[in-house]
Amino acid sequence: MHEYEKYLKKQVKKMEDHKWIESEKAGRDLGQCAVTDWIDKYAGKFRKDYALDDMVDAIKELAELADGIKDEQVKQLIKKCKEKVEDAEELLDDELKKNGKGK
Repeated sequence: MHEYEKYLKKQVKKMEDHKWIESEKAGRDLGQCAVTDWIDKYAGKFRKDYALDDMVDAIKELAELADGIKDEQVKQLIKKCKEKVEDAEELLDDELKKNGKGK
């Protein structure tokens, strides 16, 4: 499965979950209205979080591949990448806490 297909599948799942939850609250099927509500409220954040997660995963993979490298400059680059990942994860955690979805 291509990365874009994974992205779409995950996004559709989030929309369906939102539709189900909101329909349960309303006591009826809200259909497209609930999907539109999710897009208006959460689509932007979903895209940002998905991209951030993807970036974090890529940097972690790079760090794992580079663990055996002896070159000091490369080690420094990897160290900076790891620090950026930690910073990004902190920002994401803070954002999730602000939205009441934190750990």
